Amino acid sequence: MSEGNQMVESPKIDVRVFRLTPEMDEPKYEAFEVPKLPKMTVLDALEYITEEIGRDIAYRSSCGIAHCGQCAVSVNGERVLACLHMIEEDKITIEPLPNFPIIRDLVVDFDRRRNETQKHLHLIRNKDMEQFPEKIDPTQMEKVIDFSQCIECQICQGVCPIIPGYMEWPGPSHFSWVSRFNTDPRDGGKNNRLNNIGNELWYCSNCNSCVNDCPWEIPIRDGINELRSQVIETGFLPKALQDSLESTLTSGSPYQGARKKRNQWISAGEEKAFSDSKKTLYFVGCTSSYDTRAQEIPKALVKIFDKANIEIGILDDEETCCGGPIKNIGEIGLFEMLKDENIKKFNDYGVENIVTHCPHSFNTFKKDYLEGEGDYKIYHH
Repeated sequence: MSEGNQMVESPKIDVRVFRLTPEMDEPKYEAFEVPKLPKMTVLDALEYITEEIGRDIAYRSSCGIAHCGQCAVSVNGERVLACLHMIEEDKITIEPLPNFPIIRDLVVDFDRRRNETQKHLHLIRNKDMEQFPEKIDPTQMEKVIDFSQCIECQICQGVCPIIPGYMEWPGPSHFSWVSRFNTDPRDGGKNNRLNNIGNELWYCSNCNSCVNDCPWEIPIRDGINELRSQVIETGFLPKALQDSLESTLTSGSPYQGARKKRNQWISAGEEKAFSDSKKTLYFVGCTSSYDTRAQEIPKALVKIFDKANIEIGILDDEETCCGGPIKNIGEIGLFEMLKDENIKKFNDYGVENIVTHCPHSFNTFKKDYLEGEGDYKIYHH
């Protein structure tokens, strides 16, 4: 391109592409210069490299409109659909989707994951036609429609932090499919599926990475939590979780420890019971109350408060589980009971500030407790 008598060079993108043919060579990255065009996608860049530069990079693509789910890759560490992701940077690195065996370059092997779902097709698609309802409320189908949008791109599998440590776990994609049919009022195989889920449903940590990276924003985490609630309702809950729920109901903690031992981490003479004169509550949480290794955290934090001349109080054996882990297990009724109990206690004591070092308590207080139930502010140390 020329401007007057001077040549103006078109902007370029530096593209690094992961290259590997297993059992033939070592992993490497190959660099290319690609013209930067308006609204250019990652797929456009890959097509330019193969068609214009002539490099035989292996990658998947089909529809080009984010419906087939074939072109999922990792771009600068972010899991995306190549046909949908616009290139805004001047430098990008394209890598295969994590958590899958590599066939070649950017192409990974989805077969094992998809076969896992195929094994359960007789459970997932079992319809009891004799009980087919005559009329269906359209609102009943909203969740079904949400989960039916899945294009099987496997991005949720690629971003899941559980899979690298447990490759046999079916993963969020599988449970999204189970949710699709378990929310369908026309389906009759719900109990069969729940009975065959096993303990794997509880491997999910509720980190929400699958939802954050899903190109269609499918509520996978909500689906998994709903499945957990269904398991509890039907009585297929693993015994260890049953024991934790019973302990929380009777003693206010899933750790199965007596309430009177909740403040055992406090040294004699250093009690800091909350009173009406104090405005800042230090919510210790269940783990640091009962786990001897974690008890070093509240001990250290109390010393910091003292050095900073911040007057805090704790609830001692009146403290009750925040309910976050209980909600994640799927026992919504017990969670609501714990939430109401805690909110009433905070309001009765006139709490203005709540400090907690427990990330679960912090997240639960900030996001799950209803706004307007108290005037206190939540802080994480």
